[in-house]
Amino acid sequence: MQRQFPIEDYEDQIVDTVRKNQVVVIAAETGAGKSTKVPMMLYTAGIDEDRMIAVTQPRRVAAMTLATWVAESDGSELGDLVGYHIRGESRLSNETMIKYMTEGILLAELHSDPELRRYSVIVVDEAHERGVNQDLLLALLKNVMQKRKDLKLVIMSATIDEDRFSKHFDNCPVIKVPGRVFPVEVRYASNESDLRRIVEVCAERVIEILNGREPGDILVFMPDENTIKETCKKIEEKMPDGVMVFPLYGTQSPDEQREALASRPQRRVIVATNIAETSLTIDCVVHVVDSGFIKQVRYVSATMSALEIAEHSKAGCDQRKGRAGRTQAGICHRMFTRGDFDERDGFTKPEILRMSLDQVLLHLRCLNYSMDEILALEFMDAPGEKRWREAEAILKMLGCIDENDDVSPVGQRIERLKVAPMLGRMLLESEKYGCVDE
Repeated sequence: MQRQFPIEDYEDQIVDTVRKNQVVVIAAETGAGKSTKVPMMLYTAGIDEDRMIAVTQPRRVAAMTLATWVAESDGSELGDLVGYHIRGESRLSNETMIKYMTEGILLAELHSDPELRRYSVIVVDEAHERGVNQDLLLALLKNVMQKRKDLKLVIMSATIDEDRFSKHFDNCPVIKVPGRVFPVEVRYASNESDLRRIVEVCAERVIEILNGREPGDILVFMPDENTIKETCKKIEEKMPDGVMVFPLYGTQSPDEQREALASRPQRRVIVATNIAETSLTIDCVVHVVDSGFIKQVRYVSATMSALEIAEHSKAGCDQRKGRAGRTQAGICHRMFTRGDFDERDGFTKPEILRMSLDQVLLHLRCLNYSMDEILALEFMDAPGEKRWREAEAILKMLGCIDENDDVSPVGQRIERLKVAPMLGRMLLESEKYGCVDE
């Protein structure tokens, strides 16, 4: 019998491999069904009937959307068997056994549940992204699994460096699954990418598509909120009647994000940051317009990280391409040349190597890790002792760590704020001077 998703043909292999191994890497191509099907496979197999399966996502919109889709596919109410937990919002109950969440939520749960005893399996999805929360979570999970031999870890992605992940986790097994991808034609620009003109170039391509003979919704990838808003404005100035334009970015409310993703009879243009790059199938998207740029953190000094717009990696561009061809044949319009693409880095540099570490260090210290234990953590890409010591000096200067080398009450309050320690200290000081609003 023909299965709906390619990964369903690998169900027995996946379940058997997870039973026999503590860590498993699943390299499943775009459209294979990994994000929606693997957690339900493991639950149905009864890996541990008394504990939940946690599924982490880099972004809250993916956690919400996937949980909703899986619950609907199962015929259950969202929040019963399948639920989600993101910052400020959750749909869970005492019956929830499959819990989608952001990586930050699971990191926060380590405060009250250091060995994650409520979970039988942790599924870390979209592992190619290598965000700081993801790398920190993987390092801490490697520590936790030494104490909990019954805890299983499943690492998944479509564009993962599977050999590197396998080696880091003691040569764990890798399962490769082909994707269910309709043909996606890639069209490159004739001119090199130019950040100064990227809004104009992408908007012009969208108008060309809307006025042409090729139907279907359009998903446009821009680097940040400002370029998204500018692009939406330019498209709205020239688009034909009957088209709806929606922005989609990380600082929107969950309701605004749901509005952008909701299915509609009208033709849609969705202009998004990389939050739409992974784990989302947006119905009716035929065209992907890729600016080729992404906004990311860059390390400046021990006291400063900067956000900059940079060229995206090959893996990231391929993830964007994979948003087309999910439900029908698609076209990926790359606003850069083939030569430009060939010269890009294969994978995005891990965020933990591109940022100040004071906030990461404060989180670890609040988890009762000593400095020696932090230096001994097995990161896939360790920042080095010098960077950790720089972060430690900043925390001491801010009063987050006291003279006894313990986290101070000030440090604990800043950790709860979930902001950069310098900003957190400013917020706490503003209480004294009556200028919190400012």
